Amino acid sequence: MRKPTLILRTVLVAAASVAATDAFADNIAWGNKTGQFVWSSIGNWLSADNTSVSMNRLPDEADDVFLWAGGLNSSPLVVQNGEVALTRNFSISYVKNSSTGNTRNILFEIADGGVMTNAGPVVLGNIASGVTSGRAVSGSATVRSGGAWTALSNVTVGNGLTPSANNAHTSRIVVEQGGKMEQTAGEFIVAGYAGYDGVVTNAGELAACDLLVGESGNGKFVNDGALAVANKFRVARGVGSSGTFVHRGGTISHAAASSQPIRVGYLGTGRFEVAAPLAFSSEMMVVGNENGSRGTLVVGDALSGIKILKLGENAGSEGTLLLNGGSVTVNATTAATASDSGHAIWVGMVNESGDQAQTATGRIQGHGKIGRTEVDTDARHARIKNYGRIVADGGDLDLGLFRLVGLPTVDANKCGTNGWFAVNGGRLIYPRRLPVSSVNHVAVGDYGTFSGTHGNPDISLVNSLQIGLYKNGEQRFSNNRTFAILYASDRTDIPGTIPCDAAVGDKVLGVWRLGHFSDIGDVGAAPETPWSAFDSVSVRIRFDDSEVDFSKDTVALYRYDGSMWGRVGKATSGIHVETNELQPRYDSESDNWNIGWFAVVRKRINPFVLVVR
Repeated sequence: MRKPTLILRTVLVAAASVAATDAFADNIAWGNKTGQFVWSSIGNWLSADNTSVSMNRLPDEADDVFLWAGGLNSSPLVVQNGEVALTRNFSISYVKNSSTGNTRNILFEIADGGVMTNAGPVVLGNIASGVTSGRAVSGSATVRSGGAWTALSNVTVGNGLTPSANNAHTSRIVVEQGGKMEQTAGEFIVAGYAGYDGVVTNAGELAACDLLVGESGNGKFVNDGALAVANKFRVARGVGSSGTFVHRGGTISHAAASSQPIRVGYLGTGRFEVAAPLAFSSEMMVVGNENGSRGTLVVGDALSGIKILKLGENAGSEGTLLLNGGSVTVNATTAATASDSGHAIWVGMVNESGDQAQTATGRIQGHGKIGRTEVDTDARHARIKNYGRIVADGGDLDLGLFRLVGLPTVDANKCGTNGWFAVNGGRLIYPRRLPVSSVNHVAVGDYGTFSGTHGNPDISLVNSLQIGLYKNGEQRFSNNRTFAILYASDRTDIPGTIPCDAAVGDKVLGVWRLGHFSDIGDVGAAPETPWSAFDSVSVRIRFDDSEVDFSKDTVALYRYDGSMWGRVGKATSGIHVETNELQPRYDSESDNWNIGWFAVVRKRINPFVLVVR
């Protein structure tokens, strides 16, 4: 027969220490006991069914242990100095029914030399079924330096059933530097139920089997130590949940990276923050997974070792990468396939086989660098596939080490708002383009080498462009790279004064600098070697038509000639503006950008008024 459930009650030195209004006084064991806050104090272990009778033994792996004594609000129960604590199920702070347990935060510690092993589930902060009001409980466990905690089953930080506004508190686990916690099986859940908050802070060593930050409640995990996740790694797994994972330092290893992507916003609202260098080996990350989910990846430092990053995966999901001056480096050790199933970044999704309607929303915004581990003559190893919005905001957003590719029969902008943008002094360095000789114009910021012929769709992403290179009037091809940079109109390094009268409603829609070079390296600075085997060039730009009302606007294309901006093209309808063939353009003796500066301006048409007297 299984041993009875055990429960620890604290012993206080004087009855006056407890207020007469304490509703649980009858359930607290009083007596002449000593060492009441030390696990090895045998006399303090009392029967849960007969709380006045001591069990006169310590719990073992067959016992369910509950900690809900009022005295543990102010002083923790401690396992230390070589003590070995064993339980089956282990509950830190538990309300059994409406007449037991006050509002409280139960404290537990594993200190230097202490060892805890739990054969069954561990729960911090729990309310039994049917208790719906008047009870606010939470559990706090700390593993200090030299302490070790092994859980052989589920761990839930912040749990309960049918919570109400006045019974939800925050439960937490803290693993300090030098402390160790290992879960060998089951799920490690931070915030298990709606209305419950859970927080885990790791500065030591923590190993989890399945790590779920935000199951149905509000979960937060802060890592500043060595974190090892064996299988699932999900932030905001349940519907209505919120989860935040913050990496402040240390390391993270994920054994199942190839089969179990880190999912940020699986069914709820998730956030993953990189506030210190974080190196993976070959990690897949999905930010915004299922219908209704919202995921955000915030990078303020260096994130490396990413194999695939998806920002919005399935219909109805939304994924965002916010770069706060950080960097993301994609592994490029093996070639990606033509369908981009290898090393790639996906920004949003469209239905590629049907009507190409927008299904998932993706966005990259901020300033920093998104690069790859290899720089070689074949840029196919890492790709960006843009079905969303990529916005340089407040500084340089450098994507120059990528090659953008995709299926040549897909319109990536059926929704009309996808594309490339630069705001607040931002500057966007596009993924490079390698010309292909099967069709004419090189497409920058869109898929393939679209020309609008041979069944290929035209360039459709906002602020994408086509460049044609010619020699003696014939199309030229090369194995070199076309580089393009998009500037926010408020930057101070744009030369000259663009013809734009804001007082009458004119607006600069975009400013570009273009060049064709043989370099394959970083595009952050002007490349070294321009390709000179062409004598004329044409440019066609897909402008942001959401800023234009063709009933009262026209759109003009300007080019800088070294001293002033001159009009070289105009659009009166549609979404493109283009030039005829122009000569290569160098703006100074030290300049080697051989196509030059271009600007698209919305010009407000001034109505002609005839006055007859």
